[in-house]
Amino acid sequence: MNMRIVLLMLFSVFLPSTLFADNFVSLFMEKCAEEERPLNNVNIGRTMLDKMAANTDD
Repeated sequence: MNMRIVLLMLFSVFLPSTLFADNFVSLFMEKCAEEERPLNNVNIGRTMLDKMAANTDD
């Protein structure tokens, strides 16, 4: 019974942070964007990252 209460409390603490985590990027982009230098969001897939990593000497 105690373990169930602990897990429920942990779930209730971490759930709001995961729900609002996506909003951080939007807020950052709105706050830091300038008219002369707008910000863009680019998603790069794993295959593209692997191709880029294959072309380095590191």
